[in-house]
Amino acid sequence: MTHGRRARAFSLVEVLVVIGIIAILLAILLPVLSKVREMGRRTVCARNLQQSYSALQVYANANHSKLPQHPLAMGGDASFPYHLPRSTAEVLAPRGTRRDFLYCPSGDLTPTNALWDELGPDSRFCTTAYAWLIRRPPTAPPPLSPPKRYVASMKEPNAAALELAADLVYSFKGRFIGLDVNLSDAENDRANPNQTSHLRSGDKPAGGNILFLDGHVSWRPFEDMSIRNGTYNDWWF
Repeated sequence: MTHGRRARAFSLVEVLVVIGIIAILLAILLPVLSKVREMGRRTVCARNLQQSYSALQVYANANHSKLPQHPLAMGGDASFPYHLPRSTAEVLAPRGTRRDFLYCPSGDLTPTNALWDELGPDSRFCTTAYAWLIRRPPTAPPPLSPPKRYVASMKEPNAAALELAADLVYSFKGRFIGLDVNLSDAENDRANPNQTSHLRSGDKPAGGNILFLDGHVSWRPFEDMSIRNGTYNDWWF
């Protein structure tokens, strides 16, 4: 009677070699996949800014080229560039249906009611995930370092070089993470950003998307950024 040949088992050395090859492949592929995901987030981020520009352009066309300069309700003060008077935010996200494009997918803020209605339905401002360089009364947020400035109209000279909005890239005492540990009482969600957008490996940002007054969006590496406002946190663009 002929017996079938027994299947040869893998030796321990062979198993270890296979595991080693898989580990090497993962070490090669994971950084590549991470970069691909981040490139996708940058693309969505740029599209968000372009959508915001379209909304601003519609508003300006109906208001003699002026950008929205809505006063803040409740005598409030938009202390940071990522704060917008709620009426201005509603211009950018009509009826609240597209508020998601006010939030960068590479940041740690998401379009929740806690951010949109920070102080309830009569809240004075919204927290977004971009720095808005639109002039608004009263004179807040604090001034930018010249020659950078807040703008009030679409009809500004040299519009292709004048920033209108920028990714949320800022630091506190030299660090770009651990910026604000306050949480929203309403939904137990973060009411202020805790880290800068587009962090690369380590704790430094890779850069950010910039929306210009002529409507184009450009990626600016962090190495080409400078501090433009340093009243509380240091704002970069």
